[in-house]
Amino acid sequence: MKKKTVLSSYLPDSSFNHDEHALRSVGPMEPVVKKMTRTVKILLCLAALVALAGCGIVPSPSAPDNGTDQPETSEEENMKSLHLHIDETEVPISWQDNRSVAALMQLAADQPLIISASRYGGFEQVGPLGQRIVSDDVQTATTPGDVVLYSGNQIVIFFGTNSWSYTRLGHVDLSEAQLKELLDKDNVLLTISRQ
Repeated sequence: MKKKTVLSSYLPDSSFNHDEHALRSVGPMEPVVKKMTRTVKILLCLAALVALAGCGIVPSPSAPDNGTDQPETSEEENMKSLHLHIDETEVPISWQDNRSVAALMQLAADQPLIISASRYGGFEQVGPLGQRIVSDDVQTATTPGDVVLYSGNQIVIFFGTNSWSYTRLGHVDLSEAQLKELLDKDNVLLTISRQ
């Protein structure tokens, strides 16, 4: 008479841990499995270190370490050193903190930028920068006093309003009447300088 095999004894028990059983049943392979587990842990730690290193602060190439303990000049202080003249009048301006303004600061580092601007549309003065700089144009509704970059190579100052795709550079902090007095003429000379 043949023995009957009872399948229920081969079904896994709900408390049976397959992973633990697999590791125990390895026998001579157990040191290899432990070594692989250690290698995976080391690789994960290295990946985490690389990811964290990528989040670190990288020194700016424009501010080399000269070995002194002098405080570094902040971007805000740099922007305060960027001045705008409309003809002979220096105007108060609040510059944006963006890549386009940083490019203007670079251009004006050695000598002032002088831009011959012309009235356009009865609400703005537009002048060629003479070269293309980085821009991040977005649809913008301008107000009197806004200073923007148009097409990456033209500076525009508004004494009225408009809506177009521009990169904001700053805002001249004068009243609309003062802006019209300075800008509502055929041509003006814009000077951007660092002092």
